[in-house]
Amino acid sequence: MTTTEPARGLANAAELLPKPSLRALFAQHRAEIAALSEDDRVAYEELLAEQTRAEAHPELLAGRAAQRWAMWCRSVPARYADDRANPEKFVRQPPTWWLSRLDRRQHPDRIAAWLGSDSRTLVLFGSTGTGKTHAAIATGYAAAGMGVHARFTSQLDYLLALRPGGTDDPGAFRDRYAGTSLLVLDDLGAETEEASQFVRQEMCALLDARLREDRRQVITTNLMPAQLADAFGDRIVSRLRDRAVVLELQGADRRNLARDPW
Repeated sequence: MTTTEPARGLANAAELLPKPSLRALFAQHRAEIAALSEDDRVAYEELLAEQTRAEAHPELLAGRAAQRWAMWCRSVPARYADDRANPEKFVRQPPTWWLSRLDRRQHPDRIAAWLGSDSRTLVLFGSTGTGKTHAAIATGYAAAGMGVHARFTSQLDYLLALRPGGTDDPGAFRDRYAGTSLLVLDDLGAETEEASQFVRQEMCALLDARLREDRRQVITTNLMPAQLADAFGDRIVSRLRDRAVVLELQGADRRNLARDPW
């Protein structure tokens, strides 16, 4: 057997290991597929077919990124929209470009680091008017600008759509927000001192579905963890804090500073 020189180090030690035969690799692959549930097997086959189509037709990937970009832009309320964003034209930009208008108190560097990490949840908390929503939406633009499937909603708007007279298909609506790769959820716990059963049930179901599938979310809130636990229960808050980055935004109310003293 050939031996490595000390200078080559452990990085090349794998070269000394016997290479598995293609037959063994295929056998392992078949065993892994056989172990999947029926639903997971169907999803795997669909994903494999989609990947094969994308490799054969790269324009499909560009088209999908453009669709996701337009979807993100449509979900952002007009008052928060970035004037550099054209919903009709997807141009891939580095995350730092979309975060460049945030000031130091909004932690643009730490948000950029979160986007490149394996953390599931980014929580932006602080008092009213400290720029949480703008920072969260900038994060959404940064993700969508890389082709990520992202959506924005607030707790209030999400719940309004699920009340009588809201969406025509509540199930499909829930699935839409549970299934998006990155959800920007604004004002979690807004005006919720003691959440009603409806509020608690719907918000916990949304967050639980996302966390169960290891999806990512950016959450803004005025509440401390103990207050969120009072509103939604310890379990969901504990799960949110797992693999989470929590950033506090401080400072005076920016909205008041922009107004007349009156």
